[in-house]
Amino acid sequence: MLGSLVKRIQNGKSFDFSRAESIVIHDYQSLSQKTLQVLIDGFGVGDIGPSLITRDGKTHTCKRVCRKIIKTLVGPIIVNRTGYYQKGQSLLFPLDACLNLPLSSFSYQLQYRLAYESARGSFSDASDSFYQSNKIKIHKQSIEEIAVAVSQDFDGFYEQKVDPKKLDQVNNLPIIVLSLDSKGIVMRKEDLTEGTRKAAELSKPKLKHRLTSGEKLNRKRMATAAAVYSIDRYVRTPADVTNELEKTTQDKAKKRPKPVFKRVWARIEATSEEVTDDVFSEAIKRDKDLNKTWVVLIDGDLNQLRRTKKRIRKINKSALICLDIIHVIEYLWRAGRAFFETEHQKCESWVKAKLTEILNGSAGYAAGGIRRSGTLQKLTGNRKKEVNITANYILKNTQYMKYDEYLSQGLPIASGVIEGVCRHVIKDRMDLTGARWTMRGAEATLKLRSIKASGDFEDFWAFHEQAQFNRNYVNIDICFDSVKSI
Repeated sequence: MLGSLVKRIQNGKSFDFSRAESIVIHDYQSLSQKTLQVLIDGFGVGDIGPSLITRDGKTHTCKRVCRKIIKTLVGPIIVNRTGYYQKGQSLLFPLDACLNLPLSSFSYQLQYRLAYESARGSFSDASDSFYQSNKIKIHKQSIEEIAVAVSQDFDGFYEQKVDPKKLDQVNNLPIIVLSLDSKGIVMRKEDLTEGTRKAAELSKPKLKHRLTSGEKLNRKRMATAAAVYSIDRYVRTPADVTNELEKTTQDKAKKRPKPVFKRVWARIEATSEEVTDDVFSEAIKRDKDLNKTWVVLIDGDLNQLRRTKKRIRKINKSALICLDIIHVIEYLWRAGRAFFETEHQKCESWVKAKLTEILNGSAGYAAGGIRRSGTLQKLTGNRKKEVNITANYILKNTQYMKYDEYLSQGLPIASGVIEGVCRHVIKDRMDLTGARWTMRGAEATLKLRSIKASGDFEDFWAFHEQAQFNRNYVNIDICFDSVKSI
């Protein structure tokens, strides 16, 4: 056998390593396919006798042997199995229940690979990647259908009780952080919200191939991003924060605590209210006694703030609402550029000074100073508008900007995790050039990417396979033992 293999590998008198590797891999896959086929054949055809009595009490006396071809990671597998039926009704296959065969022609391990690949990149990329590694061509439409089918168990998986092992990791951590944000996704016209769709139909671009200043595409629908995690306290001073932002120092004495048991997700089909409810439900799972410190990081959106306060009142829990410092810094830069259009160094120094003032608990004074400076410099037009927007943003959120207190208590003030969700879960995949999403495709992709980003893919897949068995074979599992004994 080895001699025959060597002859196949040899290229003239030389030994081609690349050819050897290719042949061995092909032979290994072929052997694996044959082995799997033998294992399946060993179960017979699942003939359990003259009739099949299902759990609902119905007797199926007609039967015939049917053939099913399953595409697997090692190649196609043929399954011959006995189907029981009543006249005029569909067939039931005891062997399918025994083996938990999928109803589709794709094995669960193959579906796992395709779902995981589609969570990483586009459906086309998943198709190409799978072909390169397995030499099996799966069309991208089939991969999208698999993604949609798999993602149906997203809610069921996360509605389970929290794994005690994961809870053990966070029992000693005093802080639970909740965060929400949103990001637009370009959708097909039929899947836009009614208001956006009407605006798109009424809009008439001035140019054919690009937008002019002030024009909008009106083709996006907002996806809601969410994050819940536990973390330890990290006491800092305002100076520590400004130094961290400038990356001028490294705190070697204290190691910054990292988020633990982090769950992140994004939804486009669910409403913002529903996602907000899910965020608080997830937090309650981690803190049933409601004795930990809850920090809700917001970006200043009034609707988000209203939903958050409503949910806090509903669970009768005191939670600290904190305006994300990163959003504050973005607004300060807007005002800074209005004051110092070309003087970049002065702008940077000004932003740092105002940020330090705000971090020391003087947000209201900082906002008043920004507005007065705009008046004294007699700014007009868009520059005056940017200054007023920044001042108004700070003033309306002053009660959520007590950063001196938050820092002294070791609480987080920045929503880097949720920003990562918007970027990695949503933007990197959903914002590809030219992509226009259907609702079902976008929702499925967001769910799979969320599961992967949370590190739950393996556990989710085990749950999905069990859920598939419950959906497909719950009515014939009474014959499970008798089939296994064949």
